[in-house]
Amino acid sequence: MFKSLEDLAPEAVLTYDICIVGTGPAGISVAKKLLDSGLKVVMLESGGMVPESEYQQLSKGENSGPSFLSLDASRLRCFGGASRLWAGVCAPFKSDDFDKKSFIPLSGWPISIDDLKVYYKEAAKMLGISYEKFYNKRFFRDTLNGISFKQ
Repeated sequence: MFKSLEDLAPEAVLTYDICIVGTGPAGISVAKKLLDSGLKVVMLESGGMVPESEYQQLSKGENSGPSFLSLDASRLRCFGGASRLWAGVCAPFKSDDFDKKSFIPLSGWPISIDDLKVYYKEAAKMLGISYEKFYNKRFFRDTLNGISFKQ
């Protein structure tokens, strides 16, 4: 059920066991996992059911990282989030993505790729994709063939 916070009285008190912020692929996956938990779950999204410029403007900003994606064009503030832009490609991190890099302050993760493998297997099952193909570079390259990524 979708409800806008604008429709609630200012003094309304909402009580939930779990609050999921964002209704993109990650948020929806967490919500799906909790469906039969018996917990009272709410998902918060900064937009409505469809993209609206009023909310999309909240994503404007300057990207300070090496990525060329614009912040407001690479994500949507509406139900479904990035899944509305997503080409359906799933790719795992590489092991060196977790390493500290001398030229990047505060880089490095406190976990390794091995810590994620159990979650990758669960995600593959949830998405109906092959975990083995997840690590097949040829499959990934062939999947991307023909897909254009626009700025």
